[in-house]
Amino acid sequence: MTLASRAQDLRGRIDGVIRLGKAHKEAESIRARATELKASRQQLETTLAKASVLTKQTNASLKAPDVSAASTSLGDYRNALRDAGATDPGKDYARFRRSFQKVVGDIGKTVESALEAIEKDAPNIDETFLKQVELIPGYAVQVQEIRRDRDAVLTGRGLSGMNATQLSIFLKKRESVRTLADRLDVKEIPKDVLDFFSAARRQPGAPVEKLTDAVRKWLEERDQLKNVRIVVVSR
Repeated sequence: MTLASRAQDLRGRIDGVIRLGKAHKEAESIRARATELKASRQQLETTLAKASVLTKQTNASLKAPDVSAASTSLGDYRNALRDAGATDPGKDYARFRRSFQKVVGDIGKTVESALEAIEKDAPNIDETFLKQVELIPGYAVQVQEIRRDRDAVLTGRGLSGMNATQLSIFLKKRESVRTLADRLDVKEIPKDVLDFFSAARRQPGAPVEKLTDAVRKWLEERDQLKNVRIVVVSR
């Protein structure tokens, strides 16, 4: 092999190494972009899963974001990748990434607003009322169930950090608490009855004037009048 041919061969190898380095650098850039888009896509999937739970379990009406800009910029980026030798796909990628992240952010804000509304609408069960109700025979177990489920719901707050499965479980617990609480409607238990049992808890017991006709009727209808004892206290 002549000196000229050897030099030509060496130059060809050097050019090959340069092309390989350039290709590697371009591939590295594409991998970095793919990693960024994958993270945004996962964030979108997580948010959409929570949005689906909210729609199904709360009948929430969530506003759909405008995806037209993201759709258009995605098409431009795809075309740039097909013709990467003639144009720089980096600028098209940047436009697509910004528009895509805006869609992800808009959906996230919508879901966050719905979650904040749910947190504000947590079951409000007054503990004072529960303490009164549990004095009534037959209601103690029910009150314990309400307290247990209520505490589980309130402890599970911080909805933003929940995934779709955790959010679904939370909403089911919340509905369970509402159902139990509805059974303890204040209208079902007259104030005179609550006053009577509240006084009965204290020593030496409820004064006889607390046993009004309304209280006697309420007890009789529930077969609880037989449990009332009248004690004469000598002074």
